[in-house]
Amino acid sequence: MSRQVPPPEVWPALIAAAAHVRARALVATLLYTGARLSAAAALTVGDVEPESEQLRLGEAGWRDLHPRLATALLPLLDAAPAAPLFRTAAGGRIGRRQLRRWVAATGRRAGRPGLTPSDLRAGFGIALWRRSGDVDLVQECLGHGDSYATRRFLRRRGFIGAATA
Repeated sequence: MSRQVPPPEVWPALIAAAAHVRARALVATLLYTGARLSAAAALTVGDVEPESEQLRLGEAGWRDLHPRLATALLPLLDAAPAAPLFRTAAGGRIGRRQLRRWVAATGRRAGRPGLTPSDLRAGFGIALWRRSGDVDLVQECLGHGDSYATRRFLRRRGFIGAATA
């Protein structure tokens, strides 16, 4: 499965390694929310509410904005609320393939070749598990349909035994 799951202590350096402001914002979004790449790609400027420190992740609902995430997103909020958060210079939505390239390039710059959006999502899930030890919370935050998927995710990474999964 994932080979490059970054621990929280390297997240700031990983974000800093991104080549440009939009890539920094993407990496921060994936690390601090556990969002799937498709959910991050679908974000609009209106989904970010800096005043209430909240981010709306589609069907997953509202998430608190970590201060590092808020800082990374702020430069992207200079467009209309309906505009894509991750957009081209012309204002169009940037596709998932390009977003994956940004993550991979960030990984290479940070000395983590082969880094994927799933690795960043897994980093969030593992950090949350280590902080809370709560399978239900990890399930909810990662958007897993049932606890079996969450337990399998944790078992494959050695956090719980086969008997608990």
